[in-house]
Amino acid sequence: MWDGRLAEIPSIHHGDLTQENFSKNLFKYGVVVINGIESTAEATETLCKQLIPVHDTFFGQFWTFSNEANENEPVYEDTAYGNEEIGPHTDGTYFNQTPGIQVFHCLKPAKNGGETILVDSFHCASILKESDPESFEVLASTKIEHHYLEGTPSGSVLNTVSHEKPVIELDSYRNITQIRYNPYDRAPYRCLGKEEDAREAIRFYKAYEKFSRICHDPSNSVQISLQPGSVIFIDNFRVLHSRAEFQGHRQMCGCYLSRDNFYAKARPFLPEEIRRYV
Repeated sequence: MWDGRLAEIPSIHHGDLTQENFSKNLFKYGVVVINGIESTAEATETLCKQLIPVHDTFFGQFWTFSNEANENEPVYEDTAYGNEEIGPHTDGTYFNQTPGIQVFHCLKPAKNGGETILVDSFHCASILKESDPESFEVLASTKIEHHYLEGTPSGSVLNTVSHEKPVIELDSYRNITQIRYNPYDRAPYRCLGKEEDAREAIRFYKAYEKFSRICHDPSNSVQISLQPGSVIFIDNFRVLHSRAEFQGHRQMCGCYLSRDNFYAKARPFLPEEIRRYV
């Protein structure tokens, strides 16, 4: 696990790319950059499909998006389509089958700003467990709801929703296996009017705020300016990503990739003693 002292985000030049060095870096750090890619959506999509099968959603298999809509780019009521600051989060918390790997390629950088900030949420959860075990247990045991709403002329439409998923997911050995952290898509905590429900809601929100403060602490983050030719792969179960505010036109492309299929290809390159646990 890492924090802001991570010397540099691991990177591989396309000419040196193998399934082995890609798999080992993404498994170890939860993030890897591949350099030397043609600055087109087509080249990016080809690279992704060579490495891991795509995880399809209602957004489509592969997307090109920007803060200036045009007829070739669908627009959703999602923060990715603006230019404002976005805080650290994981994507797709409103899916029961959360996308496993997030891919971004900046085809046209912004005039100013737009840096990507990355946070190892497993590290942040470990800090919370050490400093406030009770809050850690609340986030590991409380099952909450996330949803995606899309506005229409007649009001908001619920596109997708996930029920009963904890913020911190543990396996039977108490290892952290996934973080679902996205304040933008977290649904309101459901209370049925009972006093104990209200107490549980307060406990949850206090624990959530403590975890949020750790995730937003600059000492736990690293920053990178995405540039044309460099494609970043992010483990969406582990690494939070965020974006600084920017000015000017900025165009991105990307997709989600299957985490199960990544591990199917990665296992032969991982230490034997941990293959069966991931």
